[in-house]
Amino acid sequence: MESRHLSASRAWNAAREAGVQVLVVENRLELRAARKPPEAMIRTLTDVREQLIILLRQEPGKLCGIDYIDHFDERSAFGEYEAGMTRIAAELNAYECCVSLWLSQNLPEIPDRCRCVHCGTDTGSFDLALALQCNGRNAWIHSECHRHFLATRRKQAMEALATFGLRNPCDFAIVFGKKAG
Repeated sequence: MESRHLSASRAWNAAREAGVQVLVVENRLELRAARKPPEAMIRTLTDVREQLIILLRQEPGKLCGIDYIDHFDERSAFGEYEAGMTRIAAELNAYECCVSLWLSQNLPEIPDRCRCVHCGTDTGSFDLALALQCNGRNAWIHSECHRHFLATRRKQAMEALATFGLRNPCDFAIVFGKKAG
């Protein structure tokens, strides 16, 4: 994870543990607590305000960035400490879980039933495969579009996760390997 998002996530967790509720109201942070939080906590939350807004902004019925970070942390800790995976394997597995979760939370627009979900052209008499079913509707896809559709969706998921500071752990290993070599 990028350090600025990690700092924001840690600040949010510290506030939560101290009984401070951090909310995004319109485009600003709002703190709610039974008593005034310590000044140091307020300064820390102020310092990471922009990242917190990104991480806490939530569309109705969908997860926010903090949810993905928590999911990543839980899955990687489980993989490393409970399943006996190496740290990099546990983080890679956790990242893939986040990609899968994002994909299930952010279904693509389903076009008219006679159109391919990927390219949008008429399905006609092409060789078709059922891509997905959403809200009782079938999304059809040309067989030659299927691989590109999956790659495009994965790229969308990875870009969305990157806005929360979650990146593929293999990317870091490659960069580290280049620096070390």
